Amino acid sequence: MEVISLLCKNFFWEQQSKLLSGKEKRQKATLVPIKCPMLTTKSMFQIVDFYAEKCGAEKTDDEHIWKLCNLFLLILWDTGGLPRALQFMLSTCCNKLNKNGKAFFHNIKDQDFDKIFKETTITLEENMAYTEA
Repeated sequence: MEVISLLCKNFFWEQQSKLLSGKEKRQKATLVPIKCPMLTTKSMFQIVDFYAEKCGAEKTDDEHIWKLCNLFLLILWDTGGLPRALQFMLSTCCNKLNKNGKAFFHNIKDQDFDKIFKETTITLEENMAYTEA
């Protein structure tokens, strides 16, 4: 995930720098869809499982409890498989709104998922927004 995160960050930074610096001539362009790999549901589960394991999250029948939390699953699917969205969502859950990941996973049923959704959206907009030059 860190490689994808780094590649996306570098790409968007270069594009934003070009827009802000005005060094590149403005060209008429048509946006063409590109094939960009999104995370599958299985991949997202594996990533969250990794952090849950690292944070010592509770398990039942050898599965992490977070998989039983419908509101968390909805927010997870709301990321749409975008690696950056998943990164910001986990950061919001584990670092911004809770003391750490252990606190988040231990109290997952008591989390304010509306606030998690809003904070993640704000972070995405702040970090991914383009300004017109």
